[in-house]
Amino acid sequence: MADRFQDKTYYAELLRIGLPIMVQNLIFSGLLMIDNVMIGGLGSAAISAVGIANRLSFVFILLLFGVNSGACGFSSQFWGKGDLVSVRKVLGVSLHLCMAAAVPFFLVSQFLPRQVIAFFIRDARVVELGAAFLRINGWSFLVQSVSATYAIQSRAWGAPGRRWSPASWPSP
Repeated sequence: MADRFQDKTYYAELLRIGLPIMVQNLIFSGLLMIDNVMIGGLGSAAISAVGIANRLSFVFILLLFGVNSGACGFSSQFWGKGDLVSVRKVLGVSLHLCMAAAVPFFLVSQFLPRQVIAFFIRDARVVELGAAFLRINGWSFLVQSVSATYAIQSRAWGAPGRRWSPASWPSP
C-alpha cells in the first residue's frame, strides 16, 4: 500500500480515469448553474416551478444511475476477461431497462404535468409554469436513458485502445 503513494503509473492511471469523470461533472454542474441564472431572470415563480419540476428529473436520474452502476460492475468484469459478447449483452439489457423506465416518466411529464407540480405546491402560477417546463423537459428522459447508459457503461471499459481497439467496443 505504501508503494502506491510512490508509484507514478498509479497516479497517471488515476488521472486518466478520473479526469474525464471530473470534466463531465464540471460541465453538468456548470449547465445547472447557467440554467438557474437564466431562470432567475424570470422571477421567483419560475425558479420555484423549475425546482419542483426537476424533482421528477432527479428521481429519474437516480434510477438511471442505479441501473447502470449495477450493470457497470458486470461490464467491467466481462471487459477484464475479454468477453465482449457478455459486455454487449449487459449493455443491451441496461439500455433496454433504462429506455423502458424512461417511457413512464415521459408519459407522466406529457399527460400529468399539472398533477405532478400540484402535488408539491398549490400556487396556480407556479403550477402552470412548472407544467409547461415539465412538458418540454419530459422529452429529455428519452434521450437521457440512452446517453446515461453509454456514459456510465463506458467507464467500465477503460480507455480506448488500452486493451481493445475501438473497433471492438461494445454495441448493443
